[in-house]
Amino acid sequence: MSAEKAAFEREVAELEEFWKQPRFARTKRPYTAAQVVSKRGTIRIQYPSDALAKKLWALLEAHSKAGTPSHTYGA
Repeated sequence: MSAEKAAFEREVAELEEFWKQPRFARTKRPYTAAQVVSKRGTIRIQYPSDALAKKLWALLEAHSKAGTPSHTYGA
């Protein structure tokens, strides 16, 4: 197997694992992970908003499990 094909399959597996997270449980997709990966470029971009989105999701999940409110988001 070529290195390019192995990298493609690894990225498909990573995306499939990402989609299995509870936050995407009710998301319906008319496309496969392989179709998405095939359209991506070769340079991986790490968006700054990704870290904040993960932090917010963790905060909301923690409050949901504890049954407590989250009062403000810095407005």
